[in-house]
Amino acid sequence: MNCTKCQLHKTRTNIVEYRGNLDATILIVGEAPGISEDILGMPFVGESGKLLDTLLTRAGVPLDICGFINTVMCRPCDERGGQNREPTESEIFNCIGNVMTIYIGLSKLKGIVFAGKISKKYYSKVFKGIPHISIVHPSFLYRQGGPASSHYRDAMNALREFYDEIET
Repeated sequence: MNCTKCQLHKTRTNIVEYRGNLDATILIVGEAPGISEDILGMPFVGESGKLLDTLLTRAGVPLDICGFINTVMCRPCDERGGQNREPTESEIFNCIGNVMTIYIGLSKLKGIVFAGKISKKYYSKVFKGIPHISIVHPSFLYRQGGPASSHYRDAMNALREFYDEIET
């Protein structure tokens, strides 16, 4: 993929497409790649991604049934490639076709986890008819103290309940 639909391609190192099982039954939709993801070309591989993997595991959700993607596939940052920022609505709409191409290939999908407010806002209507849940973004959990945070425990309990519901 060599997308140039928006300005994000000018500062990216890599397109951040997908990580995980191609026969995923649970899709985790995040907000946008950070610097680690941009460098490695995979979503949720930085500190927040490690925390998310731990959170899923502690909630009883096997990582080998998960797929990971973001609302955009290129890192939104300032013009020098420095500070991360939220993707704009225009950037999200330019990338939605790329995201949907990957989503359509996930034929065994049973549920979606929206990680963060942006993924829920823009994708909850796109993925109609599939059970979903929203949790706070793992970068927020990381900044709040990780597993010591009450937000972490809330997210873990919500994920455990959601997983139990879609697997029964």
